[in-house]
Amino acid sequence: MHTRSCDAMHRKAMFLTVAATILLGGIPSEGPAAEEHLPRIETVLVTGTRLADGPEIATTVLDRSQIELLSPGSTTSLLRAIPHLYLFENGGPGGLSFASLRGGDPNFTLVLVDGVAVNDPTNSRGGGFDFNQLDPATIERVEVHRGGISAIYGGEALSGVIHFITREAAGTQIAASVGNQGQRQVNATASGTLSDSVSGLVSLGRTEFEASASQRYRNEQALFKLRGEADKARGDLLLSIGDQAANAFPEDSGGELSTLEAIEYRDGRQLIASARGSLDLGNSLSATALLSHTDHREDSDHPGIAPGVLDGVPPSMIRSRYEQTTLDVNLAGYAGDNLRAVAGTTLRLATGRNDGFVDFGAPVPVDYRLEQNVLSAYAEAGWIRGRVSANAGLRIDDPEGFRRETSLRLSASYAPTPRLSLTAAASEGYKLPSFFALAHPLVGNPELQPESSEAWELGVAFSSSELRIEATYFNTTYENLVDFDPEAFSQVNRGKLRMEGLELGTDWAVTSMIHVAASASYLDAKPTEGEGALRRRPEWLANLQVSAQLNPRLRGFLAIRHRDQVIDSSVLTGPMTLGQFSSVDAGAKWSPKEQVEIGFIAENLLDLEREDAIGLQEPGRTWRLSVTLRI
Repeated sequence: MHTRSCDAMHRKAMFLTVAATILLGGIPSEGPAAEEHLPRIETVLVTGTRLADGPEIATTVLDRSQIELLSPGSTTSLLRAIPHLYLFENGGPGGLSFASLRGGDPNFTLVLVDGVAVNDPTNSRGGGFDFNQLDPATIERVEVHRGGISAIYGGEALSGVIHFITREAAGTQIAASVGNQGQRQVNATASGTLSDSVSGLVSLGRTEFEASASQRYRNEQALFKLRGEADKARGDLLLSIGDQAANAFPEDSGGELSTLEAIEYRDGRQLIASARGSLDLGNSLSATALLSHTDHREDSDHPGIAPGVLDGVPPSMIRSRYEQTTLDVNLAGYAGDNLRAVAGTTLRLATGRNDGFVDFGAPVPVDYRLEQNVLSAYAEAGWIRGRVSANAGLRIDDPEGFRRETSLRLSASYAPTPRLSLTAAASEGYKLPSFFALAHPLVGNPELQPESSEAWELGVAFSSSELRIEATYFNTTYENLVDFDPEAFSQVNRGKLRMEGLELGTDWAVTSMIHVAASASYLDAKPTEGEGALRRRPEWLANLQVSAQLNPRLRGFLAIRHRDQVIDSSVLTGPMTLGQFSSVDAGAKWSPKEQVEIGFIAENLLDLEREDAIGLQEPGRTWRLSVTLRI
């Protein structure tokens, strides 16, 4: 994941106008804000802390109204609307999809579903999560925190957290959509009260995409939720079952540039089950317990990659399985109006195994099994007095087979005026080597040590009833990175990376009918030793979205998303530069009756070329027609 290639080309001038516009915003309308009329992306502090009333730093929330307006064909498509997040697909739409925050590797981002970690460390991707596994119809909101918070959530959160919160009170509805390139979606959701104190939800969905034999996937997901409430207690049960199948070009194969055009076939299954209970103990104290279990299985039939500029990859057939059981218990309380605190402990029991072979002319088994137990203790405290707030988090992880790790995070906020706020944060983190890197019989290295990070950031924000403008500078250094050494033919710890950048954003209710959200982020990513650019780290990202509530029954949006050029590499070609691209998306939702909503969505409206990986041209213009019936 840390491949170096030619020097990065700097093309900042073309974005200076965009950046200046975002910083300066505009003259806000004197009319009322559009919050009650228009869906919007809000910046609030939710996932970045276990406490209420913490400092507001680098967290973005995409709520259900915005998700419904965007009507995404996949969760991958949905995440493209998140500011400052770089999302890419390996092998085209049927391939694996990953997200990068602030230049970190995809496996540096912790992915949560209703508070349950779902990263899988058994595969060669080192723990990155494939977002095509989630049905967007089951998502109530997405919370993305940018920046390392290992002190809050543990080792996987080196670069940040993407948290999916699933639907709750959705009513009863049936939604279906159809589009070009074999797009088909259907979802049925029912929720309601079973008694005065018990409510539940059932959601069943299926998504299909078939642009070609090399770009095809199917996802089926069932979601079941149950909630019981009493005067001083609440309990939640969750069960999510998913089944996926996909065809795509192998990662790093060169895709359509290759004369072989061999296809990788993958089948996956995922189960997430959890039980959460909370109890009001009185005297400003409450207790919460979460017991969860995840089971992820994947079968891969890899055709191999013929040698090119780089050495080829032999064919393989692999079956992997990762199971994780976690118990988290904490006690939270507050003293007066100024002090909040939470302390708890987590026990994680994980098992990963790999079965199959690599074909070197004769099948060579690559079976392994690894168990890993981690016992953790954490504490977080927040203090607020007038215009000043501060937050401190400390976590101690004791992973079996590794040294004890301590992670610290400090943050603070100061509001010199009611409309202006200044924020600062510093953190340190670590990530255990993946099961694949430790135990794979051909390339694994049991002597690997954890990767680590040190990060700090400074932010400033201006807010009024109609306008919010913010800017954040961040600086992160990663050390002891796990990488593949072709000479040793093994995973090794080596190198240091520095990520430095700037995130700019504005959120403007122009009138009661029109809302504008814009963002731009700049990233300077490079090794601290030697020269060269890093793979898949665009220097600039920019988003602009205009939403309009044209009348009580009609709303629409227009979005422009831009990615700067990036360095990529394939076995066939070696390192190459992929050009910049922009995508224009548009859509509208119309409700002829209160129970019926009809939508039309067009992505890449101008049919511009887009390439996330070498030789893997993304589909051109796509469109979908959707109908939702509420009962």
